[in-house]
Amino acid sequence: MAIFVGSFHGFSEDGERLLTENTEGKQVYLYDLLGKRLGVFDGKLETSFNNITKAGKGFLVRNSVDNRTYLYNFSGSPIASFIGSSFRFSSDGQWLVTSSYDDDCSRMYELF
Repeated sequence: MAIFVGSFHGFSEDGERLLTENTEGKQVYLYDLLGKRLGVFDGKLETSFNNITKAGKGFLVRNSVDNRTYLYNFSGSPIASFIGSSFRFSSDGQWLVTSSYDDDCSRMYELF
């Protein structure tokens, strides 16, 4: 049995990692299934932390209410940010499509 700090928010698509959120400390934690903490994410923004995906090379995406989508590696380092507050990956993980309600546009980015 493994124990994780915070409330559970989601598994990675490969089922090998999970996210929890500590609401008091406003931090989000990324763990492997054995309970080893792999990353800590700033949770001060109102963020949907259940959006975790392998995306081909093991990246984590967090969707923020500032009309940006953020791409992190599994150690918590930021890789990129994109305009748009909602997103979807292509089935092969090579493309990211974001949608922005501010300008009513969708944008597609090649990731790999």
